Amino acid sequence: MIAVVAPQGGWIWNEGWLLASVVIAQRSEHSDLAGIIGVADYINRQIASREEIESAVNHLPSTNLLDPVDPLNSTPLAEELWQRAKGDRGLVASVRRLVELLNHEDLEANEVGRWSLSQEEYGGAVVLYCRRFDEAVQRHNDN
Repeated sequence: MIAVVAPQGGWIWNEGWLLASVVIAQRSEHSDLAGIIGVADYINRQIASREEIESAVNHLPSTNLLDPVDPLNSTPLAEELWQRAKGDRGLVASVRRLVELLNHEDLEANEVGRWSLSQEEYGGAVVLYCRRFDEAVQRHNDN
């Protein structure tokens, strides 16, 4: 077996939170960065910062959980881990379980990436997420 190679100190909430957000968003019509930010906000009632996204994305591809070419897409391994983590106690509990699994899984590790997210791309995605949210609320209110 290959030993778990996690970031120093082990996998943390932000990495599990972002991985769950990527997996869930990938199943939706909004699988872009704005969709990932939206799912992250839904799970944790907080918009992930640019730094949180960069940090998680730079650690997760090292274990083949995110696509190394397009790190805003999950791999089948990430989907499998998310399926094992999901439970009936809600998304926050499922993310906690995902972090536990990450810390106990035998994951093949490569080197940590150097992916970066520009402030412009991040800001544009947040604006797009907010616009989508406002439109969804408006549609709900119109019905």
